[in-house]
Amino acid sequence: MKNAGTIIIVLFLAVCRPSFLKAQEQDNKTSAAIQEKNTKEGVFKKDGFYFGPSAGLWFPDGKNRVMGHPVLPGLIMELKSEKSSISLTFDFIINEGTKDTLYIKYNDELLKKNKFAGGQIGLDFDHEIFSKEKFSIEAGAGLGYGMMTYHNPNKDVHVGRSGLYFSPGLSFRYFVSNNSFIKLRTQYYVANYRLKDDVSTDFRGNYPTVKLIYAWR
Repeated sequence: MKNAGTIIIVLFLAVCRPSFLKAQEQDNKTSAAIQEKNTKEGVFKKDGFYFGPSAGLWFPDGKNRVMGHPVLPGLIMELKSEKSSISLTFDFIINEGTKDTLYIKYNDELLKKNKFAGGQIGLDFDHEIFSKEKFSIEAGAGLGYGMMTYHNPNKDVHVGRSGLYFSPGLSFRYFVSNNSFIKLRTQYYVANYRLKDDVSTDFRGNYPTVKLIYAWR
């Protein structure tokens, strides 16, 4: 009986060994094929620290329409994981001329102006809601601090308004290489840059923005 058991075990191993070797060979081929495919497609990791310039436009949606469409040059520093990102943003608000005259109260005078300038610094958080290869759609929001100057007669005097803002947004990101991306970001800024007197032009209203970002790591 002992010899019979040994014979059965030997026969079982002899029958199973070719199947096992064939399965192992198939697994090796599959792994090699996946690795080759990844190499050809340039599979990459998205995480890292990115830095780059940005440019955009501001579209006031209330009484602040008199301000026109300021240009928003800026810089971005972004820390990104595979699915999420947090960005420190710096934006300048530049307008070389408005369509309508702006009336700004300064002391006892009511000044006529057609230019203004400002800036914003903020922290944006985004998370992917759709992703396919190098393209992704991201939803997020930002919180920051902005300042608008309407009259600046000298370095010590600034007639303007500053305060916090909140900016939910939607972004479209595409990696143009393994180390860089372009990003179209749309945001709706909830802010208040209205002067506190009742004589100056009323700047109440929020403003959607469209911004194009290019950043690399």
